Amino acid sequence: MLTDRKTDVWRASTTSATLSMTWSTGEQVAVVVLPYSNLTPTATIRVRGYTLPSDSSPAFDTGAVAACPAAAIAQRQWTGMASGANSYAYGGGSCARIWFDPATVRKVTVDIDDSTNPSGYIEAAQLVVGSYWSPVRNPEYGAAFELVEASQNYRTDSGNLLSDVGTRSCKLSMTLSEMDGIDRKALISILRMNGTVYPMFVSLFPDVSDAELERDHQIYGKLSAMSSLTLRNWNQYSAPIEIESI
Repeated sequence: MLTDRKTDVWRASTTSATLSMTWSTGEQVAVVVLPYSNLTPTATIRVRGYTLPSDSSPAFDTGAVAACPAAAIAQRQWTGMASGANSYAYGGGSCARIWFDPATVRKVTVDIDDSTNPSGYIEAAQLVVGSYWSPVRNPEYGAAFELVEASQNYRTDSGNLLSDVGTRSCKLSMTLSEMDGIDRKALISILRMNGTVYPMFVSLFPDVSDAELERDHQIYGKLSAMSSLTLRNWNQYSAPIEIESI
């Protein structure tokens, strides 16, 4: 879970587990994400934060909430609910997430429970814990979710159309066109820290009532290219963003 490879998977021995993280100094946290997992729509997630690692009482407790309300995308070879690491390279798996009020803590515990998981265990490839940035104004209309197919079709001498099967990934692109000075500073900071090397989690419709809409517009990936920042008007900035899944 400490790598950026979805092929490296942590797996629990049962359908429940507790993950614990500690830091030497206080860190601001407001979101926990498991971008690639085999969790089902009945799975729950609970996050508790502690001011000191030795504290017995948490500074905050989210309680148990639905981890990934939308069902995992069904794969051709396997049922959607039973697929895990075997499907991550083809757009499968589910994304568990929980948002909460920001808090500065030195320890976080994450309780995961998925008692009806047909696999008999739970697994995840990444764990994202930290703060988040939400711009004052939404992206422009026209934000696009794109499936990227690495397979190639070719025609044989006998006339048959065959396929050289490859992996599948996705891209999420949008334009932030009405940023003020505060949002501009935040975006530039993210671009400078992450570049095209370090991944980030982006959700276009966080906690929206349409769970499938949220599922289809969240991505853990890297910038396809560094964005150019345009001054549109006085104190109004614009930048195109494109992120491709890891």
